[in-house]
Amino acid sequence: MGVPEDINWLKSGEDQWGRVFRIIAEHGRPLWFRQLKHKLRAPEWWSVKSFVELLMERGLVEHTDSGLTLTEHGRKVFEAMRTTEELEAV
Repeated sequence: MGVPEDINWLKSGEDQWGRVFRIIAEHGRPLWFRQLKHKLRAPEWWSVKSFVELLMERGLVEHTDSGLTLTEHGRKVFEAMRTTEELEAV
């Protein structure tokens, strides 16, 4: 997938997987599932896990020994999203 397609996909799930992506991206360092669940205020683990799996399948997030972090492609998508949002604000 390309960056524009991934941005549109993330925006289509802004209240779900898009929000998970943004939390991981804005955290700035690897994030553990427990931290992510707490930030989402999610009552169940399964929803957090399924959203992370969607992001991993899309190649945007990876699980490392340090926790959840953006892939190189995920960083490109996040930078493009931020740039687009800044331009829209002007």
